[in-house]
Amino acid sequence: MRPSGERAATALNAALTVDDGLPRGDVVVWERACEAGTLRDLGRRLAPRRVHVLAAARPSSPLVDALPENVRIEQATTVEEVLDSLLVIDEVAAFVDARVETPEAVDAALRCLAFVVVEGGTYSVVTEAADATGAAGLLERACAASEVAALPHQPPQGLGPDGDEVRLALQPRDEKTLGDIVVYRFGKRLPHLRKLWHVDPHRVLDRRLGRGIWGAVLESQPARTFRSRATVHHNRDAERDRYPRELEVPQTNLVRYDLAECWPRQVARVRHAAIPETFRHFTGGHLHNVFLHWASREYGRRPAGSAVETLEGEYFFLASEFPHHFGHVITEVLSRLWGWWRLKEQRPDLKALVGVERGGTGPRSFVRTLLNAAGIDDDDIVPCGQPFVVEHLYAATPQFANPRFAHPELGATWSRVGEALRGLADPPLTPYADRIFVGRPADLKRRCHNADAVEEEFRARGFATLRPETMPMAEQASAFWHASVVAGYGGSAMCNAVFSRPGAKIIINSAAYTAANEYLHSSVLGDDLHMVWAAPDVEHPPGGWSADAVNAGFTVDLKDRPGVRGLRRVLDDALG
Repeated sequence: MRPSGERAATALNAALTVDDGLPRGDVVVWERACEAGTLRDLGRRLAPRRVHVLAAARPSSPLVDALPENVRIEQATTVEEVLDSLLVIDEVAAFVDARVETPEAVDAALRCLAFVVVEGGTYSVVTEAADATGAAGLLERACAASEVAALPHQPPQGLGPDGDEVRLALQPRDEKTLGDIVVYRFGKRLPHLRKLWHVDPHRVLDRRLGRGIWGAVLESQPARTFRSRATVHHNRDAERDRYPRELEVPQTNLVRYDLAECWPRQVARVRHAAIPETFRHFTGGHLHNVFLHWASREYGRRPAGSAVETLEGEYFFLASEFPHHFGHVITEVLSRLWGWWRLKEQRPDLKALVGVERGGTGPRSFVRTLLNAAGIDDDDIVPCGQPFVVEHLYAATPQFANPRFAHPELGATWSRVGEALRGLADPPLTPYADRIFVGRPADLKRRCHNADAVEEEFRARGFATLRPETMPMAEQASAFWHASVVAGYGGSAMCNAVFSRPGAKIIINSAAYTAANEYLHSSVLGDDLHMVWAAPDVEHPPGGWSADAVNAGFTVDLKDRPGVRGLRRVLDDALG
């Protein structure tokens, strides 16, 4: 039952008081329908705060015309519509769900909207007195509701949903029974950031903060479709449609953010928004960084700690979520160098803000070698091992995102860095092998159970076994460049293939492995790619995904069986 105008006014007065000690920010009221008198009084009482009214019913023109200047009204019926409306509001000091809805609707809204309020603000709910459970009971209901699959926003599998995040975010403040309704107020005690997508972030930030206040987009290239240059052969009939021939390359931006706050592990924000460059998988259905604690699809909890130092001047964002991981650095950090090179010519004092582990004083040696090969001198490298406020932070859209796309121009970056690395290598004591097999330590994930037999098949065909992680970075790049055939297990070490020439690649992977690095590399280089898919110990659930399956061991078929070409026949076909 919708409350009358008098009940609505009473409820809002209880939820929003002038002397409430609210932090800076706007007030948002979600109501079924609104009366002009109630909204005029609310606007005058809360002035100069801006009041955003989200009404389930479409507001009439006379109602809109009668509102004070600090009150804005628009239609929003669902949680998704509310979240869309809040995208352009940077600071919400108070949110009131005044719809007087069913317990199920209240719980679902609370689970998704609890994070919209800034730290120190309030989240209020108006319910029928007959549905009253107490503030603590309402929180428990909402946390239980977070486990219902029908909720509109579910985190990626394996990351939750974390019902405890609602308990951590909200603390019961008070509750007031007003006849047949109850008003619950909760205090927000954790900071959350709105996640921004990479497409047109300037439009969103202009509306959140004001045009030009946050920075500027310096360059933008439209999305495009790129047809893979690779010729792909799969040994399993069931895998033949695994990789798309057409890769959807997203819009790429070169952006300047002013007074951005950066944390270790690639988390960066402007005010209350996590900028798109925080996320590796920035084109997927979920924006996620493991160091920006998952709250919902739209929000993540800000990392602990605040910046105590401001870096004055201009810095380019080369941070990494996994700065110690060879594969992530090769694929993700190098794919942003196009922006560095373009800006460094114009801004010779530009520095590179480089990812390190929290508390770290410098990047790993292989990272430093890669950056030096890219033309970034040691004096230009600034490690991000603690939170910093950066006066001017420049960022470029990555040209690579596993497993979705690689930019066709990325090959020029790999070639430039690879050539510089080869120039650093000592002359080899023996000639580089023409055929190399890239091994993998037995104690890592995705262990090949019959590795001895597999590697013997390659040795018998003239392959030299390589363990790149035991070699200097320059020698790794040289070894891959000189080989006409590169084979081995998919994974981090195989990312050295970006420094190879176009040629035959033979990749062994578990059929449950969902990364596509090798295909994306070959799509740019134009390789003759032979994929050997092996039976995993653990399968993905029907229609789902499992980290256990991705990381499971596997056994390679050496001989043919129905629907599968064995390794021996793959080698015969690939090598002629």
